[in-house]
Amino acid sequence: MLRAQQVVRAAPQLSVHDGFAFALAETHPGCILLTGDGYLRKLAATNKIEVHGFLWVVDEIHQNRLSPAKILCAALRLLAGDSAVRLPRRELAAYIKRYESLR
Repeated sequence: MLRAQQVVRAAPQLSVHDGFAFALAETHPGCILLTGDGYLRKLAATNKIEVHGFLWVVDEIHQNRLSPAKILCAALRLLAGDSAVRLPRRELAAYIKRYESLR
């Protein structure tokens, strides 16, 4: 908890949740930090913490055959229609197109 507070104090643009995510990833070697926040991505990379975003998770699910492309595509379409989702629209549209072609 103290480390998360230190991170947020040093980088006030990060949320408390970001600070906790970073502190956990930092203290667990081999941990992957998942975020869409640009500053948190840079901070993680600077500290040699592996960092990825949500769309990477979709690719991992597909590559490891944990879900068919049809289901992933449907989930991506739902996300695209949700105004609360903050994924990059162009990239999300490209993913939908790619997973539609794999059906």
